[in-house]
Amino acid sequence: MDEKTWERFGAGAGLVFVVLQLGGTFLYPQQPRIDSSATTTIRWVHDNRTALQAGMVLGLFAVIALVWFVRHLRHVLERAEEHAEAVSPMVFGSGIVLAAMYAVGAVPLALLSRLS
Repeated sequence: MDEKTWERFGAGAGLVFVVLQLGGTFLYPQQPRIDSSATTTIRWVHDNRTALQAGMVLGLFAVIALVWFVRHLRHVLERAEEHAEAVSPMVFGSGIVLAAMYAVGAVPLALLSRLS
């Protein structure tokens, strides 16, 4: 494949990330209030287990697309900086940290849905 095709895939990964993240977010049903009892929260997780797991799977694919997009963005910035690497490593590092935060943020809900 040529460079232009990879650039399209990289840019498309950003769009795929947004679509998957929104889709995963809107799959979750209305959550109980923060001051609800533990039994209410556990019952909500148990009743909506399938939707929660589907949202987490979409979120996982969104994180993969985010990492691909951030790598593409670094490549574009490196080329624009003429390989001086002034901003591109910061963009790449912050994108990886954001992807890790998305993944770690899903752990509590994943554990609850697994236990119920």
